Amino acid sequence: MPNLTYQIWRSLAANTEEYSLTDTSLLWPGGSVPFAHIKTIRIYSVPGMWMLGAGRVAPEAQRCAITLNSGAAILLTSQHYLSLGHFEDRSPALYQFLSALVAQVRAANPVAQIVSGMP
Repeated sequence: MPNLTYQIWRSLAANTEEYSLTDTSLLWPGGSVPFAHIKTIRIYSVPGMWMLGAGRVAPEAQRCAITLNSGAAILLTSQHYLSLGHFEDRSPALYQFLSALVAQVRAANPVAQIVSGMP
């Protein structure tokens, strides 16, 4: 399987993050984990935020919380920072990445939990 990647830039103060799937592992900035060591994948939507007089100040986003056997967690989001107050919705790319991740985790760790909905 060729590497599949997903990139996000969370904010002006953050660096661009790249997450990749190999045949056996999930790679991210500063680390990697074999698919067999992923305990839970939770995919959920976060409602946007509106303020009286200001309108929409934060768009709806899709998120994925990945919990490792070690207890560490990785959070992916569909929001990609463009500029102050402006974000790009990367939901299609995130879903493509997560579909491949879920398939790899299910194959490597049949007891991993795949959950949909807010915690």
